[in-house]
Amino acid sequence: AISNSTTRATGDLLDNEQMKTLRVIVARSSNSEILYNVKYSIEASETSKTITFSELTVNKAGEDFDFYAIANEEGFLNDNESLEGTSVSLANLYNRVLTGGFTVGATLPQTGYEKITVKPQTSGIQHEDMKLDFPAGKIQLTFVNETGKEVNLTNVKVPSVAPNQAYLFYHGQTPSGTTPTDDVDFGNITVPIGTESSPTTFSGGYQYIYPGAAGEGKYKLTAKWDSKGFGELLKT
Repeated sequence: AISNSTTRATGDLLDNEQMKTLRVIVARSSNSEILYNVKYSIEASETSKTITFSELTVNKAGEDFDFYAIANEEGFLNDNESLEGTSVSLANLYNRVLTGGFTVGATLPQTGYEKITVKPQTSGIQHEDMKLDFPAGKIQLTFVNETGKEVNLTNVKVPSVAPNQAYLFYHGQTPSGTTPTDDVDFGNITVPIGTESSPTTFSGGYQYIYPGAAGEGKYKLTAKWDSKGFGELLKT
């Protein structure tokens, strides 16, 4: 649940997690002047995206530019809010704090920021890669039933771990005043019959969670089974 590309698990993305739109904003680092603010639609068949800016004038020694990439902006914008134009406050955008969490099935944004030194090109094109991060992690439960009977679990949750806010852009830390007090609640789950020789693998669903700071503690899954309480430490 830490928003960092080196720790994020790999796997197939759900449809609401796929990149549908991509906005790229380019500004001079020296004065935050926005030079480009363009939005693209991403086709389902696209597995990569190359964007060319052919008219960036730079100093002879090279010049720093701020590149902001925002995918699926509709996942966090308020009603009547827009990122169009050259008057967008980049400081406010970069430091934007999200609250309220993401519900199951909600469109998930992705964001990336890089300060890139652009140098004059005598031939060819300068290539740079940008990596985008989700502002939320995903906890997904999978149960393997070998008991020989149907298993009814109640009050399935990961208690007191969900941070109440997060940065839209990855800052390497949580916003000031963030508290991990909310439960990640999965409710009641019925796992179909399975045996030791023929186990049943069953998805108990998923929930999104804002990323917490590294080293904040361990996550524990708790549930009641036949009125008895159980807890299992999760690997993260």
